[in-house]
Amino acid sequence: NNWPRQDVARMVKVAMFSGLRRGELFRLKREHLDFHHNLITLAGPKGGKDATVPISPPVRELLEQQLTFLEDEQVRRAKRYHNTARPAPAWEDHGYIFPGLLGEQRVECGAIDRIKKAAGLPKHFRPFHGLRHHYAVLLASSGEFNLDQIGQLLTHKSSDITRRYAHFLP
Repeated sequence: NNWPRQDVARMVKVAMFSGLRRGELFRLKREHLDFHHNLITLAGPKGGKDATVPISPPVRELLEQQLTFLEDEQVRRAKRYHNTARPAPAWEDHGYIFPGLLGEQRVECGAIDRIKKAAGLPKHFRPFHGLRHHYAVLLASSGEFNLDQIGQLLTHKSSDITRRYAHFLP
């Protein structure tokens, strides 16, 4: 909550509360969000076939905050260069929820290494993968989800992959 770039913090929180993969977060666009049915469409996920996952209340709140931030950022960007001789960078809105450089699809997240360091996590730790694993463990240990449901939420193609969470079931 105290991270200076709250847009990055929201991306990390969405990963934590949804179990989305790093690439799925980076590819996420406005058109993939269906707030009416509370669904996220994962376009081109691992395995290749588009899938949908539910939007939980915390994820919905984070996504709504991010969309508001993106709208406000557009206004701030226009004001920032309004009275300067320097031209504004060639920003182009491609619809990404967590855009990268100049509005393009994000390909990395340099802040994640700084977050890792601030949290005292080992250098080899993969934060997005760790958050996905944490999400699955929480689902399993809650006792409210069976392995098939967990596999669907994580968009696993095989139940063998989901079985690693069986020992967390109550």
